[in-house]
Amino acid sequence: MSEKEHHDVDRTACVADLKRFLAEARDLRLAAAADPVRGQRRDRLRAWQAARLAKTHADLLASPKFNIAATFFLSDLYGPKDFSERDTEMEKVLPIMTTMLPVSGLRTLLLAVEVDALSERFDAEMVAVLGKRLDQDGLDIGRLRRSLSPGG
Repeated sequence: MSEKEHHDVDRTACVADLKRFLAEARDLRLAAAADPVRGQRRDRLRAWQAARLAKTHADLLASPKFNIAATFFLSDLYGPKDFSERDTEMEKVLPIMTTMLPVSGLRTLLLAVEVDALSERFDAEMVAVLGKRLDQDGLDIGRLRRSLSPGG
């Protein structure tokens, strides 16, 4: 296989994976939004997770070097926010990006989109497992651990 053919195969694989992960994340968000109870539970979980991450990584938020990236993560990439507009815009520009970006850029984008889909998948699973426990104000991780343990 020539270098160009290998490059084309890499591009094609990246594009296919990008589309798959974008669709997975979108579908999981739509499923949560379609069910008001599940949507509210998802938002509570994500708000709690974002607050936990902000507390755990307060040093990054306080750092002049990392503050912008850490804040961006908590405000624009993760949290109890409606990302449907961002998803729609991403799907609109994807055809242009996949032809304009080099394969290395597509791989970087793919990693971000895959992490987004994984976050949605894990959060959907957590919502399913925790269920009504997410209806309470103020999640308590110790209480959640005890209630999920075999003897709890």
